Amino acid sequence: MFVTLGSFADSAPYTSDYTYENIYYQSIRGKREDYLTVHDYLWRWDTDWFWCSKNVFAQHPLIRKIYGKERLGSRTYTKIMRWNSRVGATRWIERLAGLHSESVIQDVDIPLARAGEFFEFYAREIGLCRSGSARSARRRAAGASRCTRCGRTGTSISGSGT
Repeated sequence: MFVTLGSFADSAPYTSDYTYENIYYQSIRGKREDYLTVHDYLWRWDTDWFWCSKNVFAQHPLIRKIYGKERLGSRTYTKIMRWNSRVGATRWIERLAGLHSESVIQDVDIPLARAGEFFEFYAREIGLCRSGSARSARRRAAGASRCTRCGRTGTSISGSGT
């Protein structure tokens, strides 16, 4: 696990570019310090679609060049996923291989004090829950309540740090 901390600087000895050939999340293993523009810091994950680019082989250097810089981003991945939903290419491959998978893309920042409210919204509107995955943070944030979908007592939002 890595924790990244960003701060503003008046100047930088260099700025890294993660918009084409370099992959941000792979770089953090090897760099103790890195410099990005504010724009590039905010969008550092998008070039690789929050790790989803591996699903379409776009983390391979040759494939990245074939896609081109203008196609490395979440818009392209969304188009590919929508095409796949219509055509069913991965369903067909999974059926042949006897597999089943789901695509999940998530990126949320929920203040702990509002985690209970978010969990209720998620259970009510999204209707997905995993038994046993929600425990301690919810109890701390808002007290126990029952999942509207599965009826279990949901007591936290699961994820890193909980």
